[in-house]
Amino acid sequence: MSIRKRVSLMLVIVFLINFAGIFIFSLLLLPSGVNQQVASMKEQVNKTVQSIILQLEKSDNFHESVDESVIGDGMLIYIEDLDGNIVYTYPDKNAPSTINIDNNLYITASEKFLSTNSNGQQIYFIKGAVAMSSNFSLKKIPPFMSLYLERMLFFEIVVFTVAMVIIIISIRRIILLPLEKLANSIRGYNKNIHIAKNDEKNELASLTKDFDALTGALTEEENKQTRIIASVSHDIKTPLTSIMGYAEQLKKEDIPVERKTKYVNTIYEKSIAIKRMIEGLDDYLTYNDKADSSEKMVVPVKQLLTAVDSYYRDDLDRENCVFTIEDKTSDAVIIINKADMLRVFGNIISNSTKHQSDDLLKIHIEVSQVNDEIVFKVSDNGTGVEKWQFKKIFEPLYTTDESRSKSVSGLGLSICKDIIEAHQGRIFAEESIFDTGLTITFIIPKANKK
Repeated sequence: MSIRKRVSLMLVIVFLINFAGIFIFSLLLLPSGVNQQVASMKEQVNKTVQSIILQLEKSDNFHESVDESVIGDGMLIYIEDLDGNIVYTYPDKNAPSTINIDNNLYITASEKFLSTNSNGQQIYFIKGAVAMSSNFSLKKIPPFMSLYLERMLFFEIVVFTVAMVIIIISIRRIILLPLEKLANSIRGYNKNIHIAKNDEKNELASLTKDFDALTGALTEEENKQTRIIASVSHDIKTPLTSIMGYAEQLKKEDIPVERKTKYVNTIYEKSIAIKRMIEGLDDYLTYNDKADSSEKMVVPVKQLLTAVDSYYRDDLDRENCVFTIEDKTSDAVIIINKADMLRVFGNIISNSTKHQSDDLLKIHIEVSQVNDEIVFKVSDNGTGVEKWQFKKIFEPLYTTDESRSKSVSGLGLSICKDIIEAHQGRIFAEESIFDTGLTITFIIPKANKK
């Protein structure tokens, strides 16, 4: 999951926990405290009202008869007759308007009672009330509201603390640890220290993996370049030693003309071999830069095969090679750099001629279409290679000649691999269609005709 989604989900979870906590607190904890306080206040008001009624059952003057000491602090009382006339108020005459008009919440109790006095029996209405809160000043908040706020504040502190712990742990795990791993990878690159792979799936983990992949590729390329230099150095050393030896012989004045001519020819041949190795190495090192910018065009498969036949048949005929081409693609077309593709065929054919057996050399090219791909197979009946070498022969400077006495540079198939991959294709080796030898197969995408 991405960091953005994780952080968003984490904040949503914290919000939901907080909301659910407040909701549950309000439904379960708060009502019990509020109801208890309201019931206590209700009971107090009822007792006060009943006490006043007992005092007024026989009275001509309510103001003189009511013992106001039984009325609690903050309580309002008023009495009216059946005609609506106010006959008693406490603590002042504004009590009725305060109870009935004020927007504050009140706990109330009201009763009708019968009073017997000098005027006979009369029915009166008494109402008592106490405010739940008179205003929003913290100093005047009733005790049950203070308790509620204290508990809510404590709950919010707990939720905030837990949320911050979760956020800190999550940020460390999601952001800081991947950054530390990336920093360790960067610091360890020059020391060739490999950091354990990160299996997380987010942006920073992907960045770490990309960096590790990049450093791995750079390290592999560096090792490959080192192997190439070492191999070329080895391959050049042998003919160069021969050149130096023959040149030393040529310094002698009494050497026969025939032998001198032989030495000169040998030096020339060895020099040509060194030149070819250097050219092959240069081609390999510079091809990747040229491949991306190489010019590709739509070419019919038949046209490409005709060019292959024209380029190589005469040379193969001179070597008594049986060279055949079989096209099974009808009118298929491909998008290629034609010169590079001819070079692929040339390198493969050159390998076949270098590794021919004692039998008459046979080279067969077969082209077919499989789904939306064109499959090229170049088979020979040469000495071939072992199956375990099928992949290794495409490595730079790999050669099956263990003695390296032939000074084989081993770059031909590696260059072929680079060219085919630059055409979004793939190349591999397999058993030959002949009894002996090797088949090199390469596959590139088929182009759509316009």
